[in-house]
Amino acid sequence: MEQKQWGITQLYNEYFHEPASKLYQLHQQLDKLVMKAYGFKTNDDILAKLLELNLELAEKENRGEKVIGAESPYGNEVTNKELLKNQKIKDAQDVVDEYQSLKDEVAELQKALEKEQEKAIGAESLID
Repeated sequence: MEQKQWGITQLYNEYFHEPASKLYQLHQQLDKLVMKAYGFKTNDDILAKLLELNLELAEKENRGEKVIGAESPYGNEVTNKELLKNQKIKDAQDVVDEYQSLKDEVAELQKALEKEQEKAIGAESLID
C-alpha cells in the first residue's frame, strides 16, 4: 500500500465496485436490507426519498417529538416489530459487524505490510 501511496480510502475505492470482493458483497447485502427497512423500491430516487425522510424527521424533532430508529414515513411497510420478528435487524447488524471485522482486518494487514516494508528498507541499507 505504501509503494502505491494508498491509504484505506484508495484501497476501499479500488475494491468497492469489484463484484468478487467481500466488501462489494457486504455493501450489496446491506443496501438491500436498508432498502427493505425503509420500504424503498429499486427504481425509487433514493436521494430524493432520503432527503424527504430527513426533512420529515427534522420536522418531528423541531416539534419536540422523539425520533428513534428506522422509522419509515412511507406507509411503514416494514415495522420495527416485523423487522425484529423476521430477524432483519439481526441480519443487518451481522452485515455491519462483518464489514467492521473486514475493515479491521484490512487495517491489520496494512500495519503488517508497513512493518515488512520497514524491514526491507533496513535490509537494503545494510547491503548499501
